[in-house]
Amino acid sequence: MAICPLQDFTANSDIPWKKAIAEIDQFFYPKYGLEAQEIAFIEEKVKPML
Repeated sequence: MAICPLQDFTANSDIPWKKAIAEIDQFFYPKYGLEAQEIAFIEEKVKPML
């Protein structure tokens, strides 16, 4: 079962929404405790948003 956490898009968020998408992605990996194998899978399978 996949879980997609809710995100806070307000000014109170801990997520650096003003950064580039690639930088935001790098922020999420440790935030949600992803392991190297999971990160590699995401980087390989998910196309970057432009």
